Amino acid sequence: MTKGDLVLVEWLDAYSPPASRWMDAEESDETFEEELLIRTVGWIYRLDDAYILLVSSKADDDHVYQGHFGIPRGCIKKVRLLRKAK
Repeated sequence: MTKGDLVLVEWLDAYSPPASRWMDAEESDETFEEELLIRTVGWIYRLDDAYILLVSSKADDDHVYQGHFGIPRGCIKKVRLLRKAK
């Protein structure tokens, strides 16, 4: 995949329980059994060793971008190519 490709990235987000309170070990174990899988669609702006960097909007000339978003490589479960860059 390269700059300008439209992709769907599935990745695990960091999270904390909705209630910040004391929990016993059993309740703590149940809390951390869940995964928060996120799906993000965007155009690849840059790929590096640590991140996949996406943009959610771009101008026709591909020189103006909006909605910059970086996803750490270690959090990524799957990347699916939706459309190859022109």
